[in-house]
Amino acid sequence: SIEISRNALMSEGSLIVPLSAVEASRTPLIPELFSWMKAQRERRPDTSARAREVMLQSDREIPFSIVKKVMYTCSKAGFSEYSVLVIQEE
Repeated sequence: SIEISRNALMSEGSLIVPLSAVEASRTPLIPELFSWMKAQRERRPDTSARAREVMLQSDREIPFSIVKKVMYTCSKAGFSEYSVLVIQEE
């Protein structure tokens, strides 16, 4: 599970990369996220379809360009099945 908050990309409460670095990048690949996801794949060598799934949780205010970079990076790291949860605070 990857959380895209207004300030950072996180997983299970751990910071992966500040969102400002993602916004400033001119490339679609997020190196810090890519490294983190590759490490997750190595920890779990399962090759089933379930092992390629990732849940993205995003604040509704996050621009799609950032979500697209996250999805691109996930796919390059070998995660190709997505579930997307959009959170809208009242």
